[in-house]
Amino acid sequence: VLATTDAGNYWVSQFPAGMDWPTSKGVFCRSSQECWVAGTGRLAHTTDAGSTWTMLPSCTGNQVTDVQVDTSVNSSLAGFLTDSDVNEVPVVTTFHSIALINENLGMVVGDSDAILRTDDHGVTWTPISSSMEPPCPGCLRWSWRGITFKDIFLGWIVGSYGVMLDSKDGGLSWSQVEVDVAYDVTLHSVFSVCDDWEWSWQTVIAESAWQQGCGVYAVGDANTLLYSGDDGAKWQFQDTRTSDMDLHAVHFANSTHGWVVGYSKDLESEGRMLVTTNAGKLWTFQSYSQAQPLHTVFFTNLTYGWAAGGGGLMLSTSDGGESWVAMDPCTSKTLNSLLVDENSGYGFAVGEDGVVCKTMDGGLSWETVVDGLYNSPDLTLNSVRQWGQSTLYSSSALPDCWIQGYLAVGHIEGNRVAMG
Repeated sequence: VLATTDAGNYWVSQFPAGMDWPTSKGVFCRSSQECWVAGTGRLAHTTDAGSTWTMLPSCTGNQVTDVQVDTSVNSSLAGFLTDSDVNEVPVVTTFHSIALINENLGMVVGDSDAILRTDDHGVTWTPISSSMEPPCPGCLRWSWRGITFKDIFLGWIVGSYGVMLDSKDGGLSWSQVEVDVAYDVTLHSVFSVCDDWEWSWQTVIAESAWQQGCGVYAVGDANTLLYSGDDGAKWQFQDTRTSDMDLHAVHFANSTHGWVVGYSKDLESEGRMLVTTNAGKLWTFQSYSQAQPLHTVFFTNLTYGWAAGGGGLMLSTSDGGESWVAMDPCTSKTLNSLLVDENSGYGFAVGEDGVVCKTMDGGLSWETVVDGLYNSPDLTLNSVRQWGQSTLYSSSALPDCWIQGYLAVGHIEGNRVAMG
């Protein structure tokens, strides 16, 4: 690697002694201080104009031929590299959603067209191609915001530019689904639900497992609420009976009772909540007294549920959403995702600046256990999911092949949780 500080009149070698330096194939500089060099299956990274370099695995076993970082995204959290098979592999990204499908299989999606899959309980993650071209010349790459699976075969991804993908092979390949959603709408969340369906982690789910009483819902900006009752073959809009709501999360307790949360698209501080008791044939408002946007909603059954959002607001209901009570806040930071395990009583809520709140009493009370994961002020946790039927999974270990991916899978205080 050669570097210049005088417009190329004089060049000096930057080759750290004792470092197993990659055979250089590509270089990208985000600023005069921060650069990446791509080479033999990994990357070299500097943040001080080459005075020091850090070696970073690259998530591909092939020769790396190029690296690029999207400078239009806040902080260095979006980019990709190209390997010798001309695969584009994300190297830095913001993750938005996680799907944990069985005790070994999981997927995570995010910015810069990032789709990753694990089949070994999160030990290794493999990049998966969406096979999607950029939406337009000069446009940002696809931002995938939500992912869900019906079983180990059939799943859906939603994201920017009103796009939906589906997979029929457990996430190994993805195809675009034709949905009549406006180009300027981002789909934020997708959720599949099926009644009277007992999941077995050891049993391969046959096609017959898609029983009567199943549905898939997707929500997004501009009151967008989509529903399919036939494995995603056909999608239809459901009427939210509102004209000014951006929908950010959807959750169903069974095939008929579901909730959608978001906020007014004209006044973000004005949160909104909708409920249905008949699989979306009719949606009605549920009121709450706190003026904060809502980002997430979760129910353990038809009776107990929680919603959370701006300013650390957390609401709870013990009567199926007939009434909502503001809980003592565990943080003043925005909460983006939460879950509670009905069997163990453990639960987690994650959000802005890497905050992690925890409950040990079934959601009756919450406390902050991590106030800034990885000590990074730029970190936002967007998703937390349960891995297994009754055991929660969590950790603070980054996958080795990500510079800044913030996908955590491992252990905290004996509980295992996946966060991203």
